[in-house]
Amino acid sequence: MVANIGPASYNYDETLNTLRYANRAKNIKNRPRINEDPKDALLRQYQSEIERLKSLLQQKAMSSAPRSIRSRRRKGARVRRKITLEDGELTNKN
Repeated sequence: MVANIGPASYNYDETLNTLRYANRAKNIKNRPRINEDPKDALLRQYQSEIERLKSLLQQKAMSSAPRSIRSRRRKGARVRRKITLEDGELTNKN
């Protein structure tokens, strides 16, 4: 802010008022914020939450995939052993 004052004695009252105003004006703090509809803010918050949950779900799916593969391999090995045993029993009967 720029305060213009005059050096003449007849401007004393006006100069004093200008300096007081300038002193008050320097203490003014401006806190701008976006003027938006609360519904839009809530919608944006929900969209970010959905994206966060999707990425979390995707991470969980990626980490559980190796476990499901291992369990399928174990199940396949059990089935092969069972088939081998049953095949051996059939061979022994003949």
